Amino acid sequence: MDTFDLQKGLERLGVWRSTADLELLIKRHSNGATLLTYSDFCMMMTPKDVYYSERLRERMPRYENGIYLFDSLTKSYLADTLKCAIDSEVEAESFRQRMARNPSYSNVEAFNSLDWAKIGTANIDDFRRLLRDNGY
Repeated sequence: MDTFDLQKGLERLGVWRSTADLELLIKRHSNGATLLTYSDFCMMMTPKDVYYSERLRERMPRYENGIYLFDSLTKSYLADTLKCAIDSEVEAESFRQRMARNPSYSNVEAFNSLDWAKIGTANIDDFRRLLRDNGY
């Protein structure tokens, strides 16, 4: 789906966001493309916790007279999840742009501050260490 399709679907859920915000979301979840595939959408919407992702994968859609049914609670959860995904991406992009304007910021230095073992990777323990060492 493109931004127009996404915008129309969101409006049916009572969610209004700018085209620029939707383009940003699509770029984030489609590896920079301008179309969000079903696979991209599933990756965005599937919980990262294995237990919950398996429950979701096992669930079959409900149809009645050839029409897919969402109850009102499901529609509300879907709208809230999509609003959160869009808002989070917009805020993260704002921070990325601020860092890019800061002459003392460097991606290399930022990554090196995470790569505790200096092996070219960062894991969850590296993130925890960085947060702890900086008072978080």
